[in-house]
Formats: sequence, structure tokens, C-alpha cells
Amino acid sequence: MHPAYRLPCLNSHNLRSSQSRISYSMGWYTAAKKMDGYLRWAYNSWTKSPLTDTRFTAWPACDTYLVYPGALSSVGFEKLIEGAQDFEKIKYLQSSYEKNKQTKQLAELNQALKKFEIKSLATTTADDVLKSVKHLLNQ
Repeated sequence: MHPAYRLPCLNSHNLRSSQSRISYSMGWYTAAKKMDGYLRWAYNSWTKSPLTDTRFTAWPACDTYLVYPGALSSVGFEKLIEGAQDFEKIKYLQSSYEKNKQTKQLAELNQALKKFEIKSLATTTADDVLKSVKHLLNQ
């Protein structure tokens, strides 16, 4: 199986966070699991009236789509983009740290990625984890 498909269901129950934070944290989770991508189940599976009601049966609001009709973005989609940018920066920094033998920085970044284990995320919010590690990308 391709590594990008080994992604467990990360929902608002087991991450205890908003849909936008889940989207954002996927970049970090993907990097932590050494995957090369993330497959989102729905991009534009709109509800009957997506501009006025984003709920769909028992699913959380905005779970069935990332963009709105008419090429309108969403907070979740923008956060997914931000997570993808973080993913790319993590990969770049890991490579740079290895190449330049910056073992302290590499160890610190890799330790931060361990916080994105599912077991760890069961006891803290994705938002709290992100707040504690984001600074590592801006040193």
C-alpha cells in the first residue's frame, strides 16, 4: 500500500480540535509518519445548500467539502494549504540539518514530530501541539 493511504481517521473526536486545525495539523502528521502525501476524502461534495448550511446528517459542518461553489475557499482549505507548506518546510529543514550536521536542530524537530502520534493526540488538542512546535519552522 502506498504510504499516503495509511492514514487513520483523524476527526474532531480524537483530535479534540476544530476542523480547520485538523486540516492544518495534517501537514505535521504526514511529516511525522514519513508519508509523501495526504488524500482527503472529499473536496467538493456539497450539501443541498452549501452557502447557507454546511451540515450533512450526523457529520460535522464542512466535513464534506473544502471549497464552496463558485471557486470560494474555506478556512479548512486555507489551513490545509498552510499544513502542506509546513510539511514542505519540515522536509527542507530535515534535509538541511542532515547535510549541515546540525544534529541538535534535527533532533529537536524530530522530537516535535513525535508529538503527532495518535496516542499523544488523544490527550491534548492539535491546537496545543501546533502551538508548541510551530516556532521550530521559524528559527
